[in-house]
Amino acid sequence: MNRLRKLGGYGLFFLMAVAVMGFTWAADGPFVAEVTKDNVDVMSGAGKRVYYKMGQLKKGDQVVVRGRLFGWYRIECPTGVYSYVSKAFVDLKGDRTIGVVNKDGTEVKAGMMGGKEGDHSRVQLLLNEGDTVKIVGEAGNSLYKIIPPKEATAFVEPGSLTTVTTAQQLQREKDRLAAEAAKAAATEVGAAEKAAAAEVEAAQAAAAAGAKKPVDAATEKPGTTQKPTIAELARAAAAGKKPADAAKTPGLTLSDKTKVAAKPGEVKYLQGDKGEVLDESNVSKELKALDAKMQELMKKNLEEQPLDVMIAAYEKMLARKDVSDIDKEVVKIRVESLKHNKKLLMLLAALEEAEKPVKVEVPKEEVVVIEYDAVGQLLASAVYDGTTLPRMYRLVDPASNRTLVYVKPGQLVDGRATLGRLVGIVGSQQFDQSLKLNVIKVEKIDVLEKSSKK
Repeated sequence: MNRLRKLGGYGLFFLMAVAVMGFTWAADGPFVAEVTKDNVDVMSGAGKRVYYKMGQLKKGDQVVVRGRLFGWYRIECPTGVYSYVSKAFVDLKGDRTIGVVNKDGTEVKAGMMGGKEGDHSRVQLLLNEGDTVKIVGEAGNSLYKIIPPKEATAFVEPGSLTTVTTAQQLQREKDRLAAEAAKAAATEVGAAEKAAAAEVEAAQAAAAAGAKKPVDAATEKPGTTQKPTIAELARAAAAGKKPADAAKTPGLTLSDKTKVAAKPGEVKYLQGDKGEVLDESNVSKELKALDAKMQELMKKNLEEQPLDVMIAAYEKMLARKDVSDIDKEVVKIRVESLKHNKKLLMLLAALEEAEKPVKVEVPKEEVVVIEYDAVGQLLASAVYDGTTLPRMYRLVDPASNRTLVYVKPGQLVDGRATLGRLVGIVGSQQFDQSLKLNVIKVEKIDVLEKSSKK
């Protein structure tokens, strides 16, 4: 029988996946998941007939899953999805982008994508007095548009997500950090090349004009030669020459970008923090031997390197009184580099722990798909109580307590088994002219939650 019929009134349709083992919230979160296809709708509830669209996800987007309801994933609201609160219950603070709730039980409602002021009706959660919200806009005269609170959730359809493993998260974070490092390096190299080119042009212009480079009277004495610049070092290295005072000036910079590339056997120069130049090839044999040992250890993966041991070895050498100035500066570079690697490793470990997903076991039981025409909590009506008016039941939205449709008691609707419970109903809805109510004629009714009674 085709259940995809259009009903009048509220148009209450619901599509859900029902497992043979029972109906209940699946406590299999939180975990990180990835969208497996394009154009996945983010819904205000677990279904596309009763609930409305809040936003859309594309393939590759990541979300945090908090649980499941009848196969639908309950997720933290992703970027681009918004909520709404009543202006009457929020006081603006500071630059008017922060609001403080002034009443307990203030409703946060899911924002309809492209909706108007009266369209945002689905209640996500309740806030208490003193809670704060981030305001990003307004909807008409009555609502503030806000960033959804952490506890606010939305839903995406079954089969649209796949779990992201810890290893995948770690690899992606490594790739992101590597990309950022490459971008930063490219920026530094580009800036250095521009600076060197500008310096060469300035030197050529000065030579063409027969000018002489100015001498800083505070640092230079008459008759002395000015210290070579990085550009001059580069030209000297390319020509296989060594600046006259390269081995005389103490101090090293901690940045590798000041090193001048040289062929095997050629001299390497570094620029100090005040522009000084020092020949790195003059380090002691002891430091060269220690560097050789460390290079072997650094061939291992970062997670396998004994970083604390390596740092301690360099710091032990640095603490000695007989260490030369150049050895000290080189060792400082090594220690800073190792500490940077250690910090990176700790960051990755913390990320792995914080975003560690919970393994989700997919049940192997047969899954039956049922299309319900109405889903909600079945309650007795205080008005239609059988005294002066016919006895009727109300099917309400559990989140907002709004009446969705009325249900007549009968052989299929056993109040003792269904009242107060979440139920799914298959049937046709009609408007009862005598009662002026939307009433659903029940063909099948299922209890969609396990009883708490033993």
